[in-house]
Amino acid sequence: QAQEKRLSVRARTDHTETQDKVFIWDDFCTVNRFESHGGGWGYSGHSIEAIRFMADTDILLAGFGLFGGRGEYTGKIKLYDIGVDGGEQESDGDVIAEIEEVPYECGPRQKYPMLFDDPIPLQANRWYVAWARVSGPSSDCGSSGQGMVSTEDQVVFYFKSSKKSNNGTDVNAGQIPQLLYRVVTPENQTAA
Repeated sequence: QAQEKRLSVRARTDHTETQDKVFIWDDFCTVNRFESHGGGWGYSGHSIEAIRFMADTDILLAGFGLFGGRGEYTGKIKLYDIGVDGGEQESDGDVIAEIEEVPYECGPRQKYPMLFDDPIPLQANRWYVAWARVSGPSSDCGSSGQGMVSTEDQVVFYFKSSKKSNNGTDVNAGQIPQLLYRVVTPENQTAA
């Protein structure tokens, strides 16, 4: 319910010239990297959560799902491009998308869809880093993370720990449980 509320506000406040770019997160598929939930995840003022990922198909990335569940949080997300060799060796990379800090809350064991302003086209077999800074009370977290996840629409995602992470999030556990994406098709390619 909170998600719907936020999206209607977002659509209303969008300027008319970008009206055709408003997208609803329901239009996007999700990939979940955790099989279960962990105990809790604490934050300091400098906590950075990050994970490397790659898809074997061209996709449009809408944003990330973030854990909350225990009160009010603020979150800021960025996306880094670390290139085709980013799986072997993680470079600093380039920031290709980021948003300002936004407040959010969601129910226990739910994920809040933190969205970039526009979906970002990502190339197949290229590595990226999902980066998030969360502040607030301890939140839910994920455990039993997977290094490879096949989705219902036959996209294979690969995940690796990132050196940008300083709060414990890695392949096995932590934050950034979900990516929101859509497979690139000839129809939506021009929209990006």
